[in-house]
Amino acid sequence: MNATKDPAPTMLLTKRQAGREMAVSERTVHDLIRQGLLPAVRFGGNVRITRNDLQAFIERQKTGGNHG
Repeated sequence: MNATKDPAPTMLLTKRQAGREMAVSERTVHDLIRQGLLPAVRFGGNVRITRNDLQAFIERQKTGGNHG
């Protein structure tokens, strides 16, 4: 068996996990999804956010600095 300390990152995050990564509430993540600002994957009663979509959202929110 090949055990590692750091498993591969989860590709899909719950609203709670995404909120933790952004240091906001689960409700804030829910609102961002509802407003169409943060893409989500829906299947059955589940809603998940991909790490790529979360990172892209964060990048879009950056302000200030010299961006080109």
